[in-house]
Amino acid sequence: MTATTWLTIDDVKDRTTLPHGEIMGLVASGDFPSPVEQPDGTHAWRESDIDEWIEARPRVEDIVSARNTRKHRS
Repeated sequence: MTATTWLTIDDVKDRTTLPHGEIMGLVASGDFPSPVEQPDGTHAWRESDIDEWIEARPRVEDIVSARNTRKHRS
């Protein structure tokens, strides 16, 4: 079993490029992984949850490719 790597809010902001308020809004709406309370009372995110969330986001290259495909079909 591999150990869980925990990310602070600053780590999550760096990885996602989202501001604190937007991250917390997405958590509240259920559109972003929730942090987990740590034994010391702080909150942190599982690195694997954040990596999965990032991977599920559309990429600019994919959006451009899809638009180009639609243009060629017209």
